[in-house]
Amino acid sequence: MKIVHFDDNNWSKDHPGGTMYFQHLLKGEPNSPDNFMYVLAKQVGEWSMPRHRHNFEQIRLPLVGENTTYGRGLVLKEGQIGYFPEGLSYGPQESPMDGMAPGEPLELTLQSAARPAAAS
Repeated sequence: MKIVHFDDNNWSKDHPGGTMYFQHLLKGEPNSPDNFMYVLAKQVGEWSMPRHRHNFEQIRLPLVGENTTYGRGLVLKEGQIGYFPEGLSYGPQESPMDGMAPGEPLELTLQSAARPAAAS
């Protein structure tokens, strides 16, 4: 496991929504079957994503803000924990700023390793 110290100047922009920045707090070993990452995400602008699914699982914990919908009006609120199993379809996602300043919406996400595709 690699522990990364928080650095407010070390945010990476690697989300397809374009307005999410990440601090990678903990990382496992790349390509290992039990790989993971633990990230702090901040939102700097509105974004949306179509209905989709992943080949990994996530646990999400909103720290500040209750603005992201996960489909059909479902909102994960501050203090709640969301579990998104591998293969679960969710969305569309909408994440307006709702009067919050850029960088105020914050969320912790623990993500397991992407599983390799099954051999055919």
